[in-house]
Amino acid sequence: PRAREPASPRAREPAMPHARLAGLLLPALLQSVRCLALEPPVRPAPPALRRPRPLAMSASGGTGGDSSSDPERWASLRGSDLSRELARRSTLSSRVRTSAPVRFSLAAAADGRQFLVSFARFWTGLGAAVPVNRLMLALIVAAYGLQGVCGRAMLYAGARMNQAILVGQWHRLITPIWLHGSLMHLASNSYSLWHLGPQAEALFGAERFLLLYVLSGVGGNLLGLWMGAARSMSVGASGAVFGLMGGLAGHALRTYGVAGASQTLSSVSRILLLNLFIGSRRGSGIDNLGHVGGFLAG
Repeated sequence: PRAREPASPRAREPAMPHARLAGLLLPALLQSVRCLALEPPVRPAPPALRRPRPLAMSASGGTGGDSSSDPERWASLRGSDLSRELARRSTLSSRVRTSAPVRFSLAAAADGRQFLVSFARFWTGLGAAVPVNRLMLALIVAAYGLQGVCGRAMLYAGARMNQAILVGQWHRLITPIWLHGSLMHLASNSYSLWHLGPQAEALFGAERFLLLYVLSGVGGNLLGLWMGAARSMSVGASGAVFGLMGGLAGHALRTYGVAGASQTLSSVSRILLLNLFIGSRRGSGIDNLGHVGGFLAG
């Protein structure tokens, strides 16, 4: 018969019963559950807070102190010395500077300055990206679109009414520049601004073009206020457009010997006379005073 191989030492060890293994693991598991659920976690103690250094008033009024554990330093802090030091530092100017109205005013002024700087940067970047004459054209078209949404209320709120201006509604000298009475009125002024705007802006620059446009519109409304009827009502960018023609005519007169100046002057004269002739007809509804005032202002 074959000889039986001797068993290995691991095979000779008796297997651990399941009941004995469960008896060893169960107490450890219960202890872990009790520590996590029933007892708060153990946290390290916070470091001891440092005691503040004492404020010791010397004979000359200064402060000193080297060690926070010196009882003589704490004893030298007297109420009279502290009150004297606070009174010496609390002057009228410091109380005014730290008062609530002054701090609120300074903060409001800083916020207003920041807003103006941001607004100026925005318009500078917009003017560099979009020509001002095209921006004015877009504004009058957008305003006419708002008139269609708001009805005649927007027209009555912003039109030039001499009687309303005389009682203090001075905004009516500016708002009529952006309003128009009909689609044909808007188309006429838009066509003139489309052709005259680029030439005037290239000649005068963006800032001067904007100034010329707005002041010419205001000048036309001022002449209408001065010489017009008390119950008259007028809207339109015609005064501003005629101001552009006036600016071009003035520049052509100053540079009459330069090539192209005479052609510009003759072209502006023809457009001016044609518009004045159309506006002189009975029942045309055209404000010639606004045209003439805008041209003279330009």
